[in-house]
This record gives sequence, C-alpha cells and structure tokens, in this order.
Amino acid sequence: LLARRFQTQLFPSISSSSRSRARAAISSGGTSTGDNNNNNNRLCEHYKMNREELQSLSCKMNGGCSSSTPKLTEEEIEKLLREYPLWRRETTRTSVITRKFTAKNWQAASDFFSELSKVAEEEGHHPDFKITNYRDVEVNLSTHAIGALSMYDFILAAKLDKIPVVYSPKWERENIKE
Repeated sequence: LLARRFQTQLFPSISSSSRSRARAAISSGGTSTGDNNNNNNRLCEHYKMNREELQSLSCKMNGGCSSSTPKLTEEEIEKLLREYPLWRRETTRTSVITRKFTAKNWQAASDFFSELSKVAEEEGHHPDFKITNYRDVEVNLSTHAIGALSMYDFILAAKLDKIPVVYSPKWERENIKE
C-alpha cells in the first residue's frame, strides 16, 4: 500500500522506472532511524531531484517529520542548495536554510506570508518567518523535530519558491538574475 501511494501521489512527474526504484527503496527499508536514513539517502542520490521534482512531493510522505526523520548529509545539503538560488545557509546556523528579500510594500509582504501559511499548513511542515522594517521578509526552514535539515525542508522551499512575490524594484534588480 505504501509503495502504491508513493508511486501515484509523490512522484507523478518522474518516469515509471524511477518510481519503481523509489518503491524498491521504500519497501526494502525497515523502521529504524538508520534504515530510514538509508532510504532518504537513496532517494536523494539516485533520483537527483531538481526543484520541480521536489515540488511534486509532499512533506507528509512517510508520515511527516518526527524525531526519526533522516538528517541530510553536508554533501546532500550543498547539492540541493545549488538548485535553490534564493536560499542560503548562514554560517552561525548551519541547521537552517534562509530566504530573505525586500517586498515592494507591506501588502506584498503580507500577501506572501498569507500564501506561505496556506502551503505550510497543507504540508504539515512549518517554517519560522518574520517581517521587519515593514517589508523585509525572512523565512527560516529547519526540521525542528531533529534540529537539522531534512528533505522536508527542501520540499517546502521548492513549494514556497512558487509563491508569487512583488519585490522591491531595487532589491529585485540587485538580487534576481534572469
């Protein structure tokens, strides 16, 4: 049942052979943290998922995050961050990825947070976020249950990147490369 759910709901845009490998990775794993970590590593490594493929996943896969959620390795994090030009790791907080931007005005920032809240609630994975100076936005993703980064953080980052944002024209010129 899990393998069927995995195939039809979590990887609709990935080829059937890749879905078959995903089913094998999930069905061959046990329930211990080590086995789950191996499954997570296999998924990340074998499928070389890009941002669009991660958008098709759900943070609720495998029951959502818990204290047994597999942590990503440094190598996996660096590889994934290359797919996310708007997200950074801060040197003092390596277990968090952060997206910062300046919205055009208060309403644009508020609209982004409204959409972020809908996506986070739908996914069951909730970031820390704040607004300062009435339009400076900061979003921090981390899997709180493990105090580290997991695939769920990158799945949510991919979904948050799809939310339209009205940036400050100056900030957009200086930070968004077409």
